[in-house]
Amino acid sequence: AEPSALARPSLKSVDPWTVLERLDHERAAIGFYFSGHPLDDYLNRLTKNPPTRISDLEEVIPPSGKVSLNLAGVVRAINQRRSKAGKPFAWVELSDPSGEVEITVFSETLTVARDLLEPGQLVWLSVKGERYEGSVRVTGEVVRSLDEIAAPKGTGLRIEVANAVAIEGVKRRLRDVGGADAAKAAHGYASLVMFLPEIGCEVTINLPQKVKASPAMRSALKLIEGVTAVELV
Repeated sequence: AEPSALARPSLKSVDPWTVLERLDHERAAIGFYFSGHPLDDYLNRLTKNPPTRISDLEEVIPPSGKVSLNLAGVVRAINQRRSKAGKPFAWVELSDPSGEVEITVFSETLTVARDLLEPGQLVWLSVKGERYEGSVRVTGEVVRSLDEIAAPKGTGLRIEVANAVAIEGVKRRLRDVGGADAAKAAHGYASLVMFLPEIGCEVTINLPQKVKASPAMRSALKLIEGVTAVELV
């Protein structure tokens, strides 16, 4: 007798990974980012005040003296220690698309910015660079969220959708991307735009709740089926 056909299992429909989720899984699986870098979505928002590339530090830090620089990247790791005086400090591993660097963060800066220095966080750092025993040494002085730099307060999202079905996916993304951090950082606005061919007009709906308007959110929304365009405005 022929074997009975197995019923096709029912698979739950889920949204695709966001770019940051995919990159996190790549790093967890193979130890490095493979298909891109978490900073990629942010670079075109930083052109007015571009950060120094990590790979350029050897070139821009002079043989003597200190120089002030800005760096942008994703925190890869943090190693906390205490000085002989008992004060906390940390070595922070920062990555951008050009390379990685270890940054020393002393007590005062670490106390203020500790929440931003978790692995996976995208940050903007004002640092001092100098030469020490022939090597580059970088000290962090001010740490800010990269979203604060790339999409300051007042930035919004203009989301174009092709149909009403896409709206549910947009709703999930606005709620879920970034988790609790997204809720705390929700200071922007969002508008949904849909063209209605049957009446030949465009309808714009301004959402009442604040959202996290950031390059990462823009990238995540673009992956939703039925979303035709997303702009930071």
